Amino acid sequence: MKIELDGIDWEYFPEESGPLAEILERPSVAGELRKSSYNRCVLRLPQGIFIKQIGYSGMRSIVKTLCKGNAYREGKMILELDRRGVPVPELLAFGTDRSRGLLKRDILVTKEVPNGISLASFIKNDYARLDFKEKSQLIQNFARFIKNLHETGAFHADLHIGNILIRQNNGDDDFILLDLDRVRIKPTPLSQGQRAANLALLLSNFWTLSTRMERFRFLKSYNGQWRSSDGRNLIKKISRIAWKTSRKSWEKKANRCLSSNSRFIKEKVGAFKIHRARSPLTDRILRDLLPDPDCILEQGEILKDGGTVKAAKIELDGRWFFLKRYNCKGWKYRIKNALRRSRALRTWRVTWGFMVRDLPVPKPLVCLEERNFRLLGRSYILSEFLGGTRRLNDIWGETDHSDQREWIARLAVILGRMHQVGGFHGDLKWNNILVKPVTEKKNCFFCDMDSARVYRNIHSKKSRKDIQRFLYDWRKLDTDLRNEAFFVSIWKKWSGISHVQP
Repeated sequence: MKIELDGIDWEYFPEESGPLAEILERPSVAGELRKSSYNRCVLRLPQGIFIKQIGYSGMRSIVKTLCKGNAYREGKMILELDRRGVPVPELLAFGTDRSRGLLKRDILVTKEVPNGISLASFIKNDYARLDFKEKSQLIQNFARFIKNLHETGAFHADLHIGNILIRQNNGDDDFILLDLDRVRIKPTPLSQGQRAANLALLLSNFWTLSTRMERFRFLKSYNGQWRSSDGRNLIKKISRIAWKTSRKSWEKKANRCLSSNSRFIKEKVGAFKIHRARSPLTDRILRDLLPDPDCILEQGEILKDGGTVKAAKIELDGRWFFLKRYNCKGWKYRIKNALRRSRALRTWRVTWGFMVRDLPVPKPLVCLEERNFRLLGRSYILSEFLGGTRRLNDIWGETDHSDQREWIARLAVILGRMHQVGGFHGDLKWNNILVKPVTEKKNCFFCDMDSARVYRNIHSKKSRKDIQRFLYDWRKLDTDLRNEAFFVSIWKKWSGISHVQP
């Protein structure tokens, strides 16, 4: 991937000539593409340099000409926050490209943070390996970092853990703030209301990745006066706003899968209405699937073949996928579904609802509805195929007691998280849970999402139904009531549904 540098008017540029100046004086630079969307791309150069380019056109070009482009504002903000003592990436250069006086694009150049990784990735992949003391210290350090940010008068309108880097250095945790074009600076520290709103936004982004105790410990470290009534009221207020913000954010993100935007494409090809993830991979997949997905389905390894659905493991573009067809059951079926979503589209929407809540499901890539004059025919959903996984009921008898206890704890946490955020599977048989038994981390995935739903607040009856179905299969293979009690105690802790007796 290349970014053209011809025509850039550098407004901040290294004063002395050197390797960086030589790079930026080239007509173009090439590197590894890290992010890409409609008008934005980020490259990483081999020299450990990030170049962000943002393009503008139409009315947006006029607006950004008047109020400055995003990359330009981010460059200015990096300089200001660095002056105020907030850890930010090292700024190397920024500049603009104009056509007839209108802003066409702007570019930001920063230095890579050595050994820095996204806090979102760290929490998902590495946090669980820390012991209790290390976790507590990290939470305290993170709370101090956010408090210092607010004390400097900085309000980040897009404050989430994907916009923060963590760098561990001899037991210490350093945090670096990213994506600063949406930061607003005040001459004084933030007010209590502004802090509450910003903390709620932050907590809403890792609500599904933390326990209530961890969130409380973070707020306690941030607000030293938590024992006072004002402090307790502030914590309750922040938690209330964070939960409300989380639900709105999840719904907004999940609904994007039903329209065309930077992440998804909605289109019509022949008789098929198509919803798909926006990527070169789905472009290539679709060319193979259409005009008749059944040709590909019949060539695959058939995994299920019934009157309602047919599913197979198929190979496309050198990779394995899972393709499921929902059969057309005649004219009554066509008419009944004329004015409502197909089963495939409902599954597509609810699976993305699980995805945005960080619940483990195979990633759906394409959804197809065959319609003629709105009458529904066949419908399909294509998902990634999870290689190396086995059904939970198949591996249980091969697993020793200590590993079984680890699986019990892992499953209890995942199911508790699912119910906490409103997820309901609806058919929680053990053969609908896939596991990767050979990995260090106990990875589990939900499949067969046809009966799944997402609720704003899940009713205890729904969660009990899920758990009862899960325990029904368990009791066939494990009669140790101590294991069951251990599972239920962890599930209650993570779900917050303490009064339910499965």
